[in-house]
Amino acid sequence: GVLQRGTVSLSALAELDEVGVWTAWIPEWGPLRGRAQRNPYHRFALDRHAWHAAAELGELVRRAPWAAETLADIDDREALFLGVLLHDVGKAVGEPHAETGVPLARAIAARMGASPATIDRIERLVRLHLVLPDAAQRRDVTDPALAQEVAATVGDRSMLAMLHLLAAADGQATGPTAWSPWIATLVQRLVTKGRAVVDEADPDE
Repeated sequence: GVLQRGTVSLSALAELDEVGVWTAWIPEWGPLRGRAQRNPYHRFALDRHAWHAAAELGELVRRAPWAAETLADIDDREALFLGVLLHDVGKAVGEPHAETGVPLARAIAARMGASPATIDRIERLVRLHLVLPDAAQRRDVTDPALAQEVAATVGDRSMLAMLHLLAAADGQATGPTAWSPWIATLVQRLVTKGRAVVDEADPDE
């Protein structure tokens, strides 16, 4: 509930953290607190980045028409919001953080009371959270082979939608070098083509 309220939730989360409630509730969060990011384009420390990403997601689905439409494709919104919150937890352990974060994310999600199915989806979100932005920026989004590859990796329309929203929320929380209108357009084109493949349609149509 709190995570879905957008930026207004940030002050409440910070207060919970300052008085020790957050880490008492989630001991696995301790190594993230105040941890500096390795990449200078990050605006926030690791724990604050996670909160800001979740807040950005809340703002997106409330205010951006494309995000609200994307949300309609998602069959597990709890997995989406927790996946966004936990996508970078592996950075407290080491790289590649999309892999090292999986056991931590599973443990935290379980402690939060998520169902086994939701925990499995969160695991996939953590493991795959870089797939769309990396492919969109490093590959040719007009290549049908890339759309096929993304669809095969992601697997279904709901996961593709979750990864799209995660990429946008993560990028906006990171800063303008990580999420610009150009990057957003590239990711959108890739998602559109990947969704066509998942729907067994022609990605070039």
